[in-house]
Amino acid sequence: MSDITPSTKLKCVTVHKLQDTSCLRKYFWNRVLNLESRKVNLNFHYGSVLHAGFETLLMTHNISKALFALTTESKKRQKRYTITTEDLDELDLQVQIIQLFIKAASIQPWVNRLKMLWTERQFRCQVADTGVTFCSQVDGGGSAGKDDALFEIKTAKSVNNSYFEALSFDHQIHGYGYQMQQEHQRFPSKCAFCVFRKPSKYIKKGQSREAFVQEIKTDLVKRPEWYFIADPQTHQFPYMLTMGRNTIEQAGKDIVRATQILLKQYQCPEKDILDPYHWPCNDKQCLNYGACTYLPLCRNMAKWQLYTRLYQQREFMYDEEKAELQI
Repeated sequence: MSDITPSTKLKCVTVHKLQDTSCLRKYFWNRVLNLESRKVNLNFHYGSVLHAGFETLLMTHNISKALFALTTESKKRQKRYTITTEDLDELDLQVQIIQLFIKAASIQPWVNRLKMLWTERQFRCQVADTGVTFCSQVDGGGSAGKDDALFEIKTAKSVNNSYFEALSFDHQIHGYGYQMQQEHQRFPSKCAFCVFRKPSKYIKKGQSREAFVQEIKTDLVKRPEWYFIADPQTHQFPYMLTMGRNTIEQAGKDIVRATQILLKQYQCPEKDILDPYHWPCNDKQCLNYGACTYLPLCRNMAKWQLYTRLYQQREFMYDEEKAELQI
């Protein structure tokens, strides 16, 4: 672990960081030891590449620039992680499919109603009585029709009414409202959730990759509403959420309380902070949304240090995270 520096202080939180506390052992691996798998995460790759392409499309309404942006993002991701031959084939297929999605999106009737004026903007506010900064990075902001709106881009394998109900209480988006409110900034009351359903089709036995890509292309033309998820109330893309002040206030209270609880974990000697047993494992989370990337460490607690070779230092999004590092 000589090339990995742990974080032994709590100087900032994010919605995702607080969500990681559902299993404190996972939080320890990811947020204290700052470990991430050396192996590429195919789901994360798909999401980040689609983000890059769609954000650029809404910023420029230029399909060539959007395709260049998604290809560039894929190359950047591939340089950071270990890629097997099998992974490389899957990544290449993902890029081809996402290119089809962006091309299809560029000719949908709703695309001209959406205009993104800025992307990946960071917001910050102080969490009351903690000395901790709440940080976030918004996908984008602009307009959806006549409404000023924030933009959130989501990919999902399965989408139903419960999915949209969950979005209406999403702490991430309401956290943005909370931050802007704390900083006395004007914030849009609307959020455009651009939800893309991942293809449920798979390459059949004996089917060539070219034939499979053509099958997806044909399906996108035949039923675009299956892939570009419309608002169940208006039947239009994207799903528009009105951010109510009461929900924003509730999200703020949750963020403050969750931060206070997490801060207590750091109020101990540094050797305890760096002890994985100081951070209890919640085994109910091990197979939540697939196998946890830190299972090799948890399964071999007696010699977990040996398994850190499977991991590398995670990327930091915020300057405040650097202030958390062990000196």
